[in-house]
Amino acid sequence: MRSLAEPIARQANAEDDCTGRFWDGRFKAQALVDERALLAAMVYSDLNPVRAKIAKDLPSSNHTGAQKRIVLIQAKKLAAPHR
Repeated sequence: MRSLAEPIARQANAEDDCTGRFWDGRFKAQALVDERALLAAMVYSDLNPVRAKIAKDLPSSNHTGAQKRIVLIQAKKLAAPHR
């Protein structure tokens, strides 16, 4: 595994103009202390396929929680959110 991971890490570090371990400093954990923080994290995560142009909109973003919730709402198996 090391033989496979090391060249990939070196290439990624060169592209990002950084040094050190591959994931070092790139990702951080954050506590979701209330429902508002949880909702913000869900929205951020659900919109990733749209931002990456993998999907044109939320209903077409396969394998996401947003798509599942939309399908359930359309099938009337889940209550639509209150506004």
